Amino acid sequence: MYLPVSIQDSIDFYWSSLGERGHSFYRGDIFSIKEMEETEDELSMTLQRTDFAHFIYGKHRGLPERYKCRVVAVNGLILTADNQFVMGEMNGQTANPGYVQFVAGRIVRHPGTIHTG
Repeated sequence: MYLPVSIQDSIDFYWSSLGERGHSFYRGDIFSIKEMEETEDELSMTLQRTDFAHFIYGKHRGLPERYKCRVVAVNGLILTADNQFVMGEMNGQTANPGYVQFVAGRIVRHPGTIHTG
């Protein structure tokens, strides 16, 4: 995803400051929605690659609308055979410590292909 140098510099500085404060987030690739089109039968999205530093900066500091990171997330509610729901509490090394979250998926990029997982 294209970001102006001034915004990218701010993201990099903020990311470094998180590390200095003891956060150990992983700065992996994520995909942000660039365009979305919906018809009666189909939802089509164009995604663009960015990284977790961009996402967390926008969440904590805010960004102009055109540079916001709009991530794709897939969540599911799993009911076990003994009628229990599967959920988890986010630990202290995540962006949302203490939040309860459903099982989620993500888009993983492998050379030459994109898989969901």
